[in-house]
Amino acid sequence: MGDTSCDRPGPGGLGNQMGEDDEDANAKFTDSVADKSVFAALYDRAGGENSADETVNPEEGRWLEALLAVEAERDSRRDALDILLDYFQADLSLNQHLAVLDFLADDIKASLAEGDCSTIRDFLERLMALAGEQPAKFEPLLKELKKNLAAPEILEALAQPWPPERNGEKEMDDLRATLLFFPPEALQTLIPLLNGLKDHHLMAPLMEVAAAWISQLRDGRLTLLIGSLKPAPLLRLLHLLADRDCPEALLAGLTRHNQPDVRETSVRLLLEKNPDAYARLPHLLDDPQPGIQHLLWEHLARQGRHRPAEKYLFNYIHHAWQEGLRYEREHILNCYRALGLCASTRSVPFLREVLTRTDFKYLLREEGPHRLGAALALTLMSTVGGVGEALTMARASRSRAVRRVLQEVKQLETADQPPLEGQ
Repeated sequence: MGDTSCDRPGPGGLGNQMGEDDEDANAKFTDSVADKSVFAALYDRAGGENSADETVNPEEGRWLEALLAVEAERDSRRDALDILLDYFQADLSLNQHLAVLDFLADDIKASLAEGDCSTIRDFLERLMALAGEQPAKFEPLLKELKKNLAAPEILEALAQPWPPERNGEKEMDDLRATLLFFPPEALQTLIPLLNGLKDHHLMAPLMEVAAAWISQLRDGRLTLLIGSLKPAPLLRLLHLLADRDCPEALLAGLTRHNQPDVRETSVRLLLEKNPDAYARLPHLLDDPQPGIQHLLWEHLARQGRHRPAEKYLFNYIHHAWQEGLRYEREHILNCYRALGLCASTRSVPFLREVLTRTDFKYLLREEGPHRLGAALALTLMSTVGGVGEALTMARASRSRAVRRVLQEVKQLETADQPPLEGQ
């Protein structure tokens, strides 16, 4: 085998490696690199299925041995990658390049396992620069490369802790930059990896990579995948997604997560991203987490005279009133209070009926806080057309129950209430 300490072997400069000094010999070897038989043998050694039956001549055999020797020397990884980069630039078929991709995948896996991503990062940056100059040539190669990088065994190399000397800021930055070359589909491997990560130093860069990949995906299965994270890393990931283009469907799905903190954070991010997103999530007001209810009431109250907010609250209250559903007093009053801050003339007839109705059937049914809530909502809608007449009618009512709630509303206005922004 040749001495790997000599000038690095490559398609255009292997004379010294082979022991040939004259230009003709070097040119002859350069030509042999482009011959399919060389890469057929290499592809066969790499485990490819499409290797040819051609015999490798001694010259090509020495070249192959030189390549494998450089690849085997971890201290010479940069030299080995320089060779691979030269091969990528050679005028070869896709099948020939597949052999090179196999070696590259092994190098990337080894680098991730050892915490040595600087060389791989540099290689990928140079490869992408070449791809930018020759997109037609490199597009199929990059497609195959990304397919290789999405293989679970590549990222699973991070399952074991890195050596202590590899836990510096530079190493974490190299890891982050390297993984951003991977396709976002690798998230399928990364999420389970985060749940069992043994090296806490890797958590921050891996979280940032996960957030970047999520922002590139619109897969309906994201909610199930991301939701499988343990609560602590999931919350950390959600905070990172706040500054990215996070899919709304993912956040909407996480509003049904079994952890209250995850649901509340998802609701907050979703409403920041799309203020009208609540309209498709009728379950939010029934969430047992008080923080989510108050978050939604405050959000709806900030919308002003806003039709979607009015419709959302109106439908919820109307259903609860008609069906005689029992809720906590403060819960129903907060719903009416929020409705009063965003409703229009469309809600006035219903609120007037709830406030002033006194027929026998209505009185037999448990009234609960609805009459008081209706009075509160109408009081907050004093500038809306039709409200003045409704309140005048209520004050003139012969029913003591109606007149009593009008007095109670005045007390509510001065008492401490759960805060609703916009009041």
